[in-house]
Amino acid sequence: MQYFPDMEYAQEVFKEIFRLLKSGGCVSIMDICDAEKQKGYHDFRRANSDNPTEYDEKYNNLRHAFYSKIWVTDCLEAVGFECVELFDHSVEEYLNGQFRFNVFMRKA
Repeated sequence: MQYFPDMEYAQEVFKEIFRLLKSGGCVSIMDICDAEKQKGYHDFRRANSDNPTEYDEKYNNLRHAFYSKIWVTDCLEAVGFECVELFDHSVEEYLNGQFRFNVFMRKA
């Protein structure tokens, strides 16, 4: 989702997933950039790059979409999903995981 062009596109993807999923089906979306942790993500990446100035220049135009957990939950429920559950990454070696979250949902 981090490469989606905007929030409306994400909403359309949620609608299409719901449409295609069979009744009783479940799906997870993983590695969603957490809006509450956006600044920390960039600070961490910049601090761990070889050259912070080059980091800014290299990634200035590479936009990652960050989503609030409330927005994701509200959109998925509005589409019709039930049992929307958010969960954190559990892979310690994945350093970006601390700035991301996952979601599980079911279609009734």
